[in-house]
Amino acid sequence: MALLETQGLSISFGGVHAVQGVDLQVEKGEIFTIIGPNGAGKTTFFNLVTGYYKANSGRVIFKGDDITHLAPYHRTKKGIGRSFQVLMLFRDMTVLDNAMVGLHCRLKSNLAGALLRTSATVREEAEGREKVRQLLHFVGLDGKEHEMAKNLSYGQQKRLDIARALATDPEILLLDEPAAGLNTQDLASLTDMIQRIRDRGITVLLIEHKMDLVMSISDRIMVLNFGKKIAEGTPDEVRQNEAVIEAYLGKEE
Repeated sequence: MALLETQGLSISFGGVHAVQGVDLQVEKGEIFTIIGPNGAGKTTFFNLVTGYYKANSGRVIFKGDDITHLAPYHRTKKGIGRSFQVLMLFRDMTVLDNAMVGLHCRLKSNLAGALLRTSATVREEAEGREKVRQLLHFVGLDGKEHEMAKNLSYGQQKRLDIARALATDPEILLLDEPAAGLNTQDLASLTDMIQRIRDRGITVLLIEHKMDLVMSISDRIMVLNFGKKIAEGTPDEVRQNEAVIEAYLGKEE
């Protein structure tokens, strides 16, 4: 059984068919990458999987359960985490507090406990902060926990976005163009981080344009073009696929 599966997933905006009947199966423990030209429907597909958009047709299945009609919050609690192509950090909050936001879906304390500051609530908060500090260490933000998010470099903000997603304790992590805007040094560090995330037992579903990164770390690749899946396979299979070459380079008359 696939960890994540989509069956005939589709959505249209007016007359534009953004995603058209996409079938996908992501196996537990793999790094699966979605590529395609700009406007191919990649981020829209992510938004369907995570519940930010409601599909016109098709299904999303996670660990064998149909989650097509679940809200994003409930999908996160089930184990689907994500980062965003456009960073959505709280700029005037500290690095630590930004990462703590991701942890809230796992906290058990209720409103009464928070108001009364019960021992269970205080203990859970302390454990949560320690977990988040470890995640900040994992993504390379040691010593930055009290910095305001807006004062971080762009590459560091990308790392914080991933740390916040990891704080949700996902079984599968969706990364939307994490390499966009990164310099060569940050790109090498990101490649290593993605592999270490998989080594932690977290499946990775990636959208990326940097082909060197894609081809070096992906177990399998799906290619979208104008909302349709035109190819799927190993990096070598996709690299040699005529439909993929045509989508990226055009067809010779």
